[in-house]
Amino acid sequence: MKLNHQTQLLAVAIVTLIATVFVLDYYGYLRHSNESDAIYMAEFSLIANVPGQDQYVSHIPAKKRARCIDHYLVLESTEKAGATGLLVDKKQRPVRCEFNGEL
Repeated sequence: MKLNHQTQLLAVAIVTLIATVFVLDYYGYLRHSNESDAIYMAEFSLIANVPGQDQYVSHIPAKKRARCIDHYLVLESTEKAGATGLLVDKKQRPVRCEFNGEL
């Protein structure tokens, strides 16, 4: 009898957990990620400033804007509102920046 009681208790706990998750999802308390949460914004390359060497870039600016927030470089899209991200290198290390107030 004791084994049956433990089995029933375990079954009720599992059903309660599943029902709780279903109700929270139904009423919108669980947030599911979508495509914009995992967006790959762009790939960038560095143009080295070498004296005496001609360098050419497009006259059309990129559709991204960079900001220095808490000493890290954050990119935001000018096309999609809320699409922002921290600029990192290949090893997922954030790019630091300094802002001295001069432009």
